[in-house]
Amino acid sequence: MPDGPLSGVVIAFDIDNTLLDPTGEGYRRTVTDTLAQIDLGLSPAQAFAAFEESRANGDALERLGFANPIHDRAHPDGLAALCLTTCANRSFVTELRIGTDESEPAAALLSELAELHRRTRGGPVDSRLAAEIELRGRLREDGVARLRNVIQRLAAHAKVAAWSEAYREAAKRQPVPDHRPLFERLEQRGATPIVITEGRTTIQRAKVERLGLTDILEGRVLITETVAHVPGRAELDHRIRSMIDKYGGDAHTNDQLLSLWTYRCLMNEWSRKTPAFYATCLHAIQCHMNRPEAALADSLYLLAENWLPLRFVMIGDRYDSDVEPLIDLLGRDTGMTVRLQAGKYGHRHPLDDLPVDRRPRKTFTEWDALAQFLTDELSMEQVVPITSPPEIVPRLEVFEDPVALDRQGGPQDVRRFMRAIATIPRPSQGD
Repeated sequence: MPDGPLSGVVIAFDIDNTLLDPTGEGYRRTVTDTLAQIDLGLSPAQAFAAFEESRANGDALERLGFANPIHDRAHPDGLAALCLTTCANRSFVTELRIGTDESEPAAALLSELAELHRRTRGGPVDSRLAAEIELRGRLREDGVARLRNVIQRLAAHAKVAAWSEAYREAAKRQPVPDHRPLFERLEQRGATPIVITEGRTTIQRAKVERLGLTDILEGRVLITETVAHVPGRAELDHRIRSMIDKYGGDAHTNDQLLSLWTYRCLMNEWSRKTPAFYATCLHAIQCHMNRPEAALADSLYLLAENWLPLRFVMIGDRYDSDVEPLIDLLGRDTGMTVRLQAGKYGHRHPLDDLPVDRRPRKTFTEWDALAQFLTDELSMEQVVPITSPPEIVPRLEVFEDPVALDRQGGPQDVRRFMRAIATIPRPSQGD
């Protein structure tokens, strides 16, 4: 890296509502225009609110085996659930053959499943396991099977498929900001721009490509799904599901299951923007500043023996995912957190409602002012270096031999895994 005013400073950007659509107007316009074609029989504001509420139940749809609209907003599965639960247009209901007794029960059931899933993601480990056991029991009920069948039928309807395509086309028409001059200027100043974002790897990489930054960000895109990927994760999840189904209501008393579930909860801390996720990213950056993605292929990158001072800046729009976790991890004055308080989440966590020691170091309400700060005003002296490695969730390769999971008598690899996680403190709070 060339010597310069920002030599050695890593500047990380969020994507959604930061690099892409910082005002949120593009997203709202796309949703509103698409829903106008669907004609749910609601006002534009009501339809938009219904769309957002439907996305809030996205994890429940995923547990039912459908695409998650949190990650893929235009997928027919999500639009099918939206039509089923919120349509007030009677002619449209008739055309889709939605029964008069289906809509309200479907909405209630999706909300119940979504709440159960949320309980598996936060709180004491044993409470999360109890919620998972209850959720898996609910997923086997006849009512859930009927709901699944209805959503499948609606998602295959020609109009729903057409509206899905209309959303994708509308999204493509939204203007994409040109950030190349900013990123090139940062590199000229000696900084290393990277992306740290939450979501599905394929979708987030497509956004980087849409921004025209693939070449600049080669090897510098850290995504929650990628960071959370650990060899053996699928086998671990299969083992947990099998044990829950085998032991039923008594599953929570099984010590082996609780141990496996404990590690699964720890792994989930990498799948969202939590302090553990950011700690993992910082270790990867320390290992390979210019290509932190390369470090993810080797679990040894978490074992930082010679930690060098690291100047790190995080820029994002959401306080609860782009700012707060880093304050929890490093404190307010180490590194630098910069918030773009605008757009979709701009009304949340207003600055005056936050204690001084919990505020971002810098706050901007307009992208242009933020960009000018980065290109002309930010100095190395403003970014206090991280001088010691942040605490991490130990990463373990889960199972060496997935076939051994189906053997009887407690296979050796499972016992090795159990011994390995026995030393890890069990978290008592959420991910």
